Amino acid sequence: MRKFGEFGFIYLILPTLLGLVSRGAASDLTIDALTFKSDSGRVYLELHFDLPRSSLTHVKGDSGWFGAAKFSVWIERDSISLARDEWRLEDLADNPEEVASGQRIVDARIYQMYPGNYQVTVSVTDSLSGTGIVQNKFIAIEGYPDERFSLSEIQLATHVALGNIHPRFDRGGFSIIPNPRRLYAPPSPIVYYLEIYPAVGDTIDHEYLLKSAILANTTARLRELPSYVRHGNKPFAVMDTFSVVGLAGDTYYFQLEVICAADTFSRRAKFHLYSPDSLSSAPVSVAYDSGSVTAEFEQVEFLLTRDEAAEASKMTMAEKALFLNRIWRRYDDDTKTPEVPLRKVFRMRVKEADDRWSNSRSSGHQTDRGRVYVIHGEPDDREIHTLDLHAKTYEIWTYNSLQGGAIFAFVDRSALGEFTLVHSTLRGEVSNPDWYDRYVIKSSVDTRK
Repeated sequence: MRKFGEFGFIYLILPTLLGLVSRGAASDLTIDALTFKSDSGRVYLELHFDLPRSSLTHVKGDSGWFGAAKFSVWIERDSISLARDEWRLEDLADNPEEVASGQRIVDARIYQMYPGNYQVTVSVTDSLSGTGIVQNKFIAIEGYPDERFSLSEIQLATHVALGNIHPRFDRGGFSIIPNPRRLYAPPSPIVYYLEIYPAVGDTIDHEYLLKSAILANTTARLRELPSYVRHGNKPFAVMDTFSVVGLAGDTYYFQLEVICAADTFSRRAKFHLYSPDSLSSAPVSVAYDSGSVTAEFEQVEFLLTRDEAAEASKMTMAEKALFLNRIWRRYDDDTKTPEVPLRKVFRMRVKEADDRWSNSRSSGHQTDRGRVYVIHGEPDDREIHTLDLHAKTYEIWTYNSLQGGAIFAFVDRSALGEFTLVHSTLRGEVSNPDWYDRYVIKSSVDTRK
């Protein structure tokens, strides 16, 4: 599912500021650990870090208020040191009030490990004051055997950024921002991500029933969530949201079950909700005009999850206006400001896509090329191959920042200028490695499906 280097090559995931409700103390460092399948019997260990922005000492400089921290990670097994990783995190604020606003800094690292028991020691030192904190975490890493079906651990997140806005948090075209504290505030939905690994070499086209629920504890099912079916025999990822509206401030578990024939596989993840008494009231109205709401709903349709699309179909126009605001807040990396910059970028890309690829059947942003452009922006490279006697017209788009380099192959299968996405190396998109022979080379057999 991922393509990273060998063990010991450290991947820095760029820090992201999250606007949260509470303020932490200087010692309030949270570490979360998740594992995903790698190759050759190895496992990706992701460490996510969270600390209050106000825990760093900031001094005034020419460009604003500057703060920094030194992070160190030691990984040991059976008292043998396996790796030491150090990096510096820098922060720049416009004013002291911004530092004290309750925002938190999230950072992460990825390591490639073998299954086993490890001791991880994390040290964070304020670069200006010299004060710091050390935490130890014992991590038991289970393997993902190639010969067996398996599920990754579940990542719970605060919000999702579209495309490569946060490229180092990339999960197949979306950047999922971690929430190491797993602390959430209704009514905002919780984002979850999980990878599913069928047995290597399995050629059966399986049917997978995915069922999810919120648990009051590790066994008591409190709320059943919508289920859906997937088919295939290749690894795939699941990214969706679930609502916590109506739940009291407490600790809960999110559980995902995958049922294949007579076998059931499951994972669960703990999360916490703020007490409603500690939250400010959500807005009950928003200015809107029906034409704009209808148009924007049509434009964002491919960004919605199944649950959201079903929910939106039952809404009044006023409810849809509020719903759009909530959807865009999912992609907002600073919830203390009223604007969502990505919303403006999205609208500009929709207009550009409509200008470039509209046809008699659909608007440009509804076409495959338009959808990819709206989500990921202009490709780093675009190959255009025109029609000839033996091959149909096709294009190959390359994005260097997506998963280490991802391609999208579009073919004009009908020779009417309507290009279809037939293959991509990006997780979650259509995959047909033999796309050229199957869709481009002309033959007496009609390959349109």
